[in-house]
Amino acid sequence: GSHGLLAVELLSSMRGRLHQPNIVTYNSAIHACAQSQLSDTCLELLDEMMSCRLPPDTITYTTIIRALDRDHRWQVALQLLCLMQHQGPEPDAVAYNAC
Repeated sequence: GSHGLLAVELLSSMRGRLHQPNIVTYNSAIHACAQSQLSDTCLELLDEMMSCRLPPDTITYTTIIRALDRDHRWQVALQLLCLMQHQGPEPDAVAYNAC
């Protein structure tokens, strides 16, 4: 879990220095958290992105869906897939295959 936690700390550090994280930095942090089996932290970062008006992309959602699937949280993964269908971005084959 150390890589995921380090990524979250780096995001916090960026904001503390008045640097606005972008989609690439969020996706990188979410990926690190997913690899560290921190699916709840992935969801927290998604919420943070949305509250900052930074729209998540297909990579964001697919990464989180895969993390949720690995944690056997398929119901939450399906909710995210539905969110993609209604709010965008349109899920692609990778997103559908992730869960």
